[in-house]
Amino acid sequence: MLSVSRSEIKFSLMSFNIAHGRGLSLYQGFHSSNGIRKNLERIAAIIKKYSPDVVAFQEIDQSSHWNRHIDLLKHIQEETEYPYSEHGIHNTRFGRKALCYGNAFLSKHPISNCRVTPFGEKRIGEKGFMEVSIKRP
Repeated sequence: MLSVSRSEIKFSLMSFNIAHGRGLSLYQGFHSSNGIRKNLERIAAIIKKYSPDVVAFQEIDQSSHWNRHIDLLKHIQEETEYPYSEHGIHNTRFGRKALCYGNAFLSKHPISNCRVTPFGEKRIGEKGFMEVSIKRP
């Protein structure tokens, strides 16, 4: 976790590659929805313990066949009670084995802008980056 301190400014950032909620297993499709939720609750407990201003996520699904269509960001946001979030999707596939994932941010402060940019144009396995602006008091 990164902390920046000045006499009047304190800002903390935490980052997770949550690997589609799979924990330490090699493939995300091997888990039950209960196992995925337990992994998400462990992540939420760490966030609550350290209480950063902003949390960044990589490989976070909105709705994918391999994680039982659990909205991972929504689940973590409900557990942590952070008021603001943005989910930047850069990989989507429709159909029987739907995929929808990318990067995301949770924030204690309002998010004013969000930009999502995939690195290329692949249909499956595309990576990308996400940028947000945070409004602090």
